[in-house]
Amino acid sequence: MSTPGGSRDAEDSTPSSDSGTGASSSKPKQAPRSVSLLTPAQLQRKRAQDRESQRQTRARVKQTIAELERRVEMLTEELQLTRLENASLQEKNQLAPPGTIRQASAVSHAVPESEPKFFPEGRAAIVQQQSRMLVPYTGMPPKLSDSMIFEGQISTGPSLETVIDPSLFYVYQDFEQHQPILSIPVWEARPVNYPATCKFDKIVLDLVATLKPVHQTGGNALEFSNPSFPHISALLNPQQHSMMYPLAAEIVSKVIYVFTMDSLPEQIAIMWNMCTLIRWMISGSEDDYYDMPDWMRPTAAQIVTAHPIWADMYCWPKARERLCRNPMYHDTYEALTNAANETLSINWPYRGEDTLIKISNSEFAINPAFITHIRNLDNWTLSAAFIDKYPEFDGEINIGKPRTWGGSTFKQ
Repeated sequence: MSTPGGSRDAEDSTPSSDSGTGASSSKPKQAPRSVSLLTPAQLQRKRAQDRESQRQTRARVKQTIAELERRVEMLTEELQLTRLENASLQEKNQLAPPGTIRQASAVSHAVPESEPKFFPEGRAAIVQQQSRMLVPYTGMPPKLSDSMIFEGQISTGPSLETVIDPSLFYVYQDFEQHQPILSIPVWEARPVNYPATCKFDKIVLDLVATLKPVHQTGGNALEFSNPSFPHISALLNPQQHSMMYPLAAEIVSKVIYVFTMDSLPEQIAIMWNMCTLIRWMISGSEDDYYDMPDWMRPTAAQIVTAHPIWADMYCWPKARERLCRNPMYHDTYEALTNAANETLSINWPYRGEDTLIKISNSEFAINPAFITHIRNLDNWTLSAAFIDKYPEFDGEINIGKPRTWGGSTFKQ
């Protein structure tokens, strides 16, 4: 039997139940997640999406590992150079302890009667260095000693110590050993170069090898100690001054007049750049090292990474770092140099002949104002056309207006 009170309770309970149902119906319903409810087509599509997602994740992880590996290598190289510089400042004249660096046998660099058309030793060095870039990542940095090259030979032994230059140079240790770098003055740490990979390399390497022993007996003093080094007479008449100024005359006759341009300011700038750098490569002296502008001094990659010597001649440090670290550039001398020489400019704002001053009726010298000008890296530029061909160098070289053609030249 129902009562009035019971009827009210029943009526009150009904809207309460309805309101609860309304509240639950306002929430969005979630689709079932079980793959058993998917059709075969949907299941296949889901699996394909999962595989693609996993592939992309693996690719991102692989790329991150490769970037971190390159970063570790770069920072390690920079740390080695910093340690070397610090040690040279603390122990200015201290040489390596006797017996810590093995002596390398002297290798003849005599120029053959006929110029070779190919450079097999240099090509082999490039191939070996490029093959290192294809080694799978193993979780540990690569051993520097596996690919150090010096004096026309390729070192492939498992030794922890590798001599890079027959002259005083420091020993490379495996990264895993965390052993201290052998301390020598920073100005004695020369770049490590392949054997010749092109005709330009052969010219420079032969020139260094020829003048090194001459320098040890004081035979280069007349040229290297000349206040007007490099002497402009070698540019105006290299044949006549080849005995007095052999370094400058050789660079002018075999490089400036063959590989570069006819514009006098750029000719003098390239001659000055190459002569100043190669003089230090030959002498290894403190004075010659610090006479170079800081941007010309070797970077960490030049000292610890084997590379062609033509890369050392590029004036922009960040570009040299790229050229040294990445073997893909090591056999691109002709293409890169042609692209650079098309628009290389020293941006001299005056007449071409103003790069020289007349000392006497028959003698000229490089204008000191021009030397100050070329010692400023901001004045060395290429045009945007170079970046169009090699966009990866953007931000690493200076971009400016193309060179003004028709400048004065004293080329004979």
